[in-house]
Amino acid sequence: MPRNYKSLFNLDDYIEQYILSFCIDKRLCLKKVMEQFLKGGFWTINLNPRNYVMSQENNCKKMWCIDRPEVRTESFMYGSERRVRSLKFKYKSKWNHKNCGALVEFTKNNGGTVLKWSGRHPVSKWLKCIKKFETLHPVIALQYITNPRKFGVKGVSEFYVKKREKSRLKRLNLTEDEKAELFWYERKSIELKKRLKMLGFVKNQTVRLSFSGAHWQGLMFFDGTCEFDLWNGSLVLPPCGNNRFNQDIVDKCHNTLKIRVNFCDGETRVYTLEKFLLRVRTSKNQFEQQTKLNNRLLGANQRATNDVIQYFTHDIGQTQPVYINANTFTVNIFDQTFFKVTVGKVKNVLFNKRGDLIGVLDNGVIKTCMERYKIDRSV
Repeated sequence: MPRNYKSLFNLDDYIEQYILSFCIDKRLCLKKVMEQFLKGGFWTINLNPRNYVMSQENNCKKMWCIDRPEVRTESFMYGSERRVRSLKFKYKSKWNHKNCGALVEFTKNNGGTVLKWSGRHPVSKWLKCIKKFETLHPVIALQYITNPRKFGVKGVSEFYVKKREKSRLKRLNLTEDEKAELFWYERKSIELKKRLKMLGFVKNQTVRLSFSGAHWQGLMFFDGTCEFDLWNGSLVLPPCGNNRFNQDIVDKCHNTLKIRVNFCDGETRVYTLEKFLLRVRTSKNQFEQQTKLNNRLLGANQRATNDVIQYFTHDIGQTQPVYINANTFTVNIFDQTFFKVTVGKVKNVLFNKRGDLIGVLDNGVIKTCMERYKIDRSV
């Protein structure tokens, strides 16, 4: 990095003026171009742009030394005097065009050695810093140069030819990957629509499924919304290369229907097609049976409530009603079906199908004396 950026190739002033006299526009714009070049030292975004412009030469030197550790110096105290000495190093290799840098071997104070890269990708870093300055501070950058930079380098050497070809192939591969991904999801969407139409399903279809749990008696029914998706359930290997655009091969990968049901209480269940159809049929039959049974027990519930008032309350005004429905557990005793419910803290209270209170099932024996099962006043 030259100490005086205004000088051209460290030539005398009269020679420099003579050279630039043949091209007046370059002489007038040389300062702006050099100022723009010095924006490559803008290595971090938290620098104040005004202060950076004022001391950009020193900032560029810092940026230059950051990437080149062999040009640094270390300071140490010698008594009351601070001294500066250069680091011990040697170039392990010459400038490598492939890695765009030179490998340097440094010797530590304890005699150990460490390898570091020097000046790696200098042009790329400098151009990135210039672009960073122009992006973050466009107003300040415009006062140095208003037109886009055109270096005019043809790049006909083997290095640039190979680099351009590598970049072209990379862009081509990225484009092909994007097209293959788009084709994958298009075929997946088409196959999903065919599968749903064949099965008679629609998007966001609602279902009602039955569940049994330890927190309630019998069955409870919950409504849910279905989300359908296709996945590679048979583990067919995804296609590669040109086969990514083969319709038959891609369709074979979308071979299994996955159904996710989001219920109204926030729970989620995932089913295969066979399990989902079985759950739908079973839940439909159970719901129909419960509906029929509930309709038959409308009168029995009133009778059961009256019996609860008579046997399980201290005062007539304090009632503990019970409703017999298909969620209630049933028990068969002597070929007769009874409903087994819980009233307050009293468990295993038996009613017949008419709603008549029979008693309490206690260790397999029906207790018809109800006085000892009265509900406390705290209930």
